[in-house]
Amino acid sequence: MINIELKQARILRAKELRKKNQLSYNKYQREYRSEGYISKKNLSEEQLQEKFRKIKFDYSQYWLMDFTEVDKFGKESKFKCIIIARSAKFAEFILKKKYKEDFILSKLISIKTSMINKKSKLNNKDLSVSLWHDVRQCAFPNYLNILFKHHGN
Repeated sequence: MINIELKQARILRAKELRKKNQLSYNKYQREYRSEGYISKKNLSEEQLQEKFRKIKFDYSQYWLMDFTEVDKFGKESKFKCIIIARSAKFAEFILKKKYKEDFILSKLISIKTSMINKKSKLNNKDLSVSLWHDVRQCAFPNYLNILFKHHGN
């Protein structure tokens, strides 16, 4: 009789522990998602980029910067460049600082930031190994300390 009660107590205790562990696991998942980490769901490109912009990564990422420049005569021009940084905010900061150094008479009006990833397309082409090599070569900061601007549409 004592053995049966002991087994039932152990089973009951095991069920309580499983339930408690499941609750703490669910709580951990909610906290992990709420901090801005990316889930494995299929997200649209805009939703994915919105999540990327909020994260400060542990290592440098390649950010595609679309921006509008106004020169001293008031003419607006659209450009694209690639910047290496750990977050979108820091990439924007690097772009503004470099622009103040190199192009004193020009101003930046609007800046759109997007992270280059395996789903990204450059000039409506999927990223191949050779395109990734070109991205790495033209990204700022580089050993030449030159900001390569591509005239965008």
